Amino acid sequence: MRRIRIPLLLFLLSSPEILPGQDNPAVPSATERIKAIVSENEKGYRNKILPAHEKALAELAEKYVQAVEKEKKRVADAGNLDAALEVRDELKRLEKGEAIEDGEGGEFSKIPELRDIYREQLAKLKAGHLDRQASIAKAVEEKLSALAMTYVKAGDDAAAKEVVAARDKAKNLGLPFITGREWDTVRSGPLRAFVNVRDPYPPVDISIAEPYDDFTKVILMAQGNWAALRENGTVISTHPKFKGKTGIADITKSVILYKDGRIEVFEGPGAGIKEGGERVFASLRNNIAIMEDGSVEAWGGAYKQGGSALPPKDLTDVVTIAADLGHRAYAVRSDGSVVMWGKDDAKNILPEKIPGLVELSAGWGHFAGRTKDGKVLAWPPGPSWTRVPDDLPRIIKVCARCRITAAQKEDLSWIAWGEKKMGVCDKINEIGPALDIAYESNGRGWGYLLWIEPK
Repeated sequence: MRRIRIPLLLFLLSSPEILPGQDNPAVPSATERIKAIVSENEKGYRNKILPAHEKALAELAEKYVQAVEKEKKRVADAGNLDAALEVRDELKRLEKGEAIEDGEGGEFSKIPELRDIYREQLAKLKAGHLDRQASIAKAVEEKLSALAMTYVKAGDDAAAKEVVAARDKAKNLGLPFITGREWDTVRSGPLRAFVNVRDPYPPVDISIAEPYDDFTKVILMAQGNWAALRENGTVISTHPKFKGKTGIADITKSVILYKDGRIEVFEGPGAGIKEGGERVFASLRNNIAIMEDGSVEAWGGAYKQGGSALPPKDLTDVVTIAADLGHRAYAVRSDGSVVMWGKDDAKNILPEKIPGLVELSAGWGHFAGRTKDGKVLAWPPGPSWTRVPDDLPRIIKVCARCRITAAQKEDLSWIAWGEKKMGVCDKINEIGPALDIAYESNGRGWGYLLWIEPK
């Protein structure tokens, strides 16, 4: 057979994959690789984890029905009319498709006992499912971090930033196939305000924010000042400390967290630039950051009454932190254990361990937390602002400020309870969906509420 030789130059010019000036279609873009990572994990979730969870739920419900049928026979054999009527009502309720865990009452039969057993088992199933969802989210986050580093090493900064943005959305908003919300549907919006003040307290003016509709976070500061973070990493604020700053990932009253992990502390002991931050927190006495390795860095001073604003030096594996009006601060580790520091005479008002806690927020002497299954807890017991409503749905964010606690529902609207003077609490309940809120009220002469309305 005669061999046909094709000149190398002719081969190169005839190959559509490597024509000069064109990208090689064999190499997927950053967007395509992000989608592939998410899609791969979504496939495993929908094909294995979700069906197994739904099967376990169905089997648990069937066991409950069988237990009720067994109770029906028992009370019938005993001739207990009142108990028989209770069992009959429960079976009718189940036939209508009403949720088992929503049932109430029962005085003569074992229905309340059976329902408690069901609720306990259901809670375990849901907790296990949330753990598996968290494992998937963590896997996606790690893969995207590795992909971003690949682009960094290759010198492709634009692709690296795109991947990092996707990783941050997965971390902050959850994976769309788990939450049911697409990332791009809840990104940003314009700033809104409610102000109710009496002399001599200053008003809040947000007129400089009116040209923009891409805010992602808002905070209130002293003397009627405020700051709002934009999607592009810049800040609009009535305070000059944020002027000219770019590449910002998060802000507090006295700290900036940049997208590259740098932390800038404006005031107090330790002011300056730190490296390797992941999240930042602030109170009157200290500035605190959770670092990329789960350790804690803090900058603050000592209290005149005794005690330190700084956390223990060996504090690691921390998932959330909150500090109240300068008296005490808490860190919660991944195993639920709680670490407190602050004034020597500060009373500990949190349990030693809070399993499943993923978020903690502080007001004027009270704390509110959110567990991974969307429940809200608050301390100390007694005041109206720590009395969590019984009918609260699944919550995705919790906020404690002044003497008001607010919780964000899955539809992005908020529920607030606590002190109602100055109208802030009621206004939070009226605003509808809001990506973020910031509020303060002293109940006597000033009430401020800022929120970001989804566009």
